[in-house]
Amino acid sequence: MLPKYESGDIIVVYRDQQHPVSSFYGEEAAVRLKTGERYLKTIQRGKTPTMVNLLSFNAKPINGVKLEWIGEICVTLPRGQIERLRTKAAARARKAAKAHAGLPPKK
Repeated sequence: MLPKYESGDIIVVYRDQQHPVSSFYGEEAAVRLKTGERYLKTIQRGKTPTMVNLLSFNAKPINGVKLEWIGEICVTLPRGQIERLRTKAAARARKAAKAHAGLPPKK
């Protein structure tokens, strides 16, 4: 789903499908097809109520497929943000370890 998602981004989705397929028309979601393939795609109404078309920025549409599951995207964490969070968490852990060892905090 480039260019929207970059390598290293984390996309968090609901495990259980919360809404009917029709409520996802025009939205991006994680999907699993009846054949087992998984994608992050924009959902589009298909020719029948049980069929959808899947769209993306960088690939041909996948038309007329049946979905086994839709995972609504609830959080997207860009790779850069994840790296900053890890850096902050590591600094807090070092500070806590020093405090636990009785060392004065570094200023």
